[in-house]
Amino acid sequence: MTTLTIVAKPEEGHKPDDKDDGNIAIDAIVQNIGDCKRASSVNEISKILTDYIDSDVDVIRIIGHGQPGVLGLGTYWNKTVFKPPHGQYYQLDSNPTGYGLLEKRLPRATPKKAKILKVWLIGCDVGNEVEYSVSDGPTLLFDLEQMWNSYRGKQGQCLVKVSAAPSVVQSRSFHNGVYTGSLITLNQPLKDYDELLAEGIAAPVEHREVVVDFEKFKADRWRGLQGIAPTVDEPWPEEEWLEDASEPAPPAAGYKQENVEQKVAVDFRKLIGGRPLGQYYSKQNIELTPDQADILKNAFDTRVELPPLLSLPEMEFELTWGDENTLVEAELILGGRYLRFRSPSGMIYLKAKKPREPQFRNALIALMDAARDRVLENK
Repeated sequence: MTTLTIVAKPEEGHKPDDKDDGNIAIDAIVQNIGDCKRASSVNEISKILTDYIDSDVDVIRIIGHGQPGVLGLGTYWNKTVFKPPHGQYYQLDSNPTGYGLLEKRLPRATPKKAKILKVWLIGCDVGNEVEYSVSDGPTLLFDLEQMWNSYRGKQGQCLVKVSAAPSVVQSRSFHNGVYTGSLITLNQPLKDYDELLAEGIAAPVEHREVVVDFEKFKADRWRGLQGIAPTVDEPWPEEEWLEDASEPAPPAAGYKQENVEQKVAVDFRKLIGGRPLGQYYSKQNIELTPDQADILKNAFDTRVELPPLLSLPEMEFELTWGDENTLVEAELILGGRYLRFRSPSGMIYLKAKKPREPQFRNALIALMDAARDRVLENK
């Protein structure tokens, strides 16, 4: 197996914050992997792949900050999706304006040379789905496979299987450069990790692969809208030990796990940012209703210690916290399961009590609907 790894980076001229959790996670993963290419846009990925078009690469790993259906590249740092009319596209999602740049750029291997070419999208929740966003993981996987295999089948080239991380990704998701986390794929399971484990290359870390039938996925998504946890959003092995200080794997660089839980008082005021159209990030200024503010306040009252994660913000809120009512901008991540914001002492993570509770989910859906209306009305 020959692997090409491409890791997200800020666009040229953008200086990252060394204390930001997302930067700490990326730097630790790059250090773990070693040999990798860096890209801030889909355009740059296309150029990198062009250099390997006649190579024997049969696994391509693209690593960045994620949310359901979106793998962030430079967008994590510049909060920009693309620069029109013909500029850079800073994330990989289901918009053909972006992913279409990659149609003819994968290695031209024939079935005699490689049975299948595998593309892994590695970032928090990329393969997952969430009710308040129109983007979701299985749709992204379907779009990419359809594009590549439609073209490659006509050229007599081996077909492509795309997989994505459906849960938490951090530096401990890699061991000696090998990704040991979960992957979700459409209709066909992957076996690479088991093969690597048998060969003694991969770490003996619990690994879960899930086969998703597209029709079943759509049914599961409807169940999720009714407040019933869909199978693709059940807890994954990564999340079972995310807050567990006894996990033996080494922590991310610069991070000390203390497994602390404490009550924290927060008051939500406004929705100030989000991705109401799935891929498009927009600034907002939406006052929360008293009911919405109370629901979110009651949901996020417990602080936990987490390592730096590869997660994109799904919504951003203005809120006050602590005894001094300090005003901060907080990010909702991982499908509403956590809220994070910066304090003078470091990054603060709050965990949702019941992230699948209908009242909580409906509040988030209503806020994103309001944000979508603002975008469509050009306010």
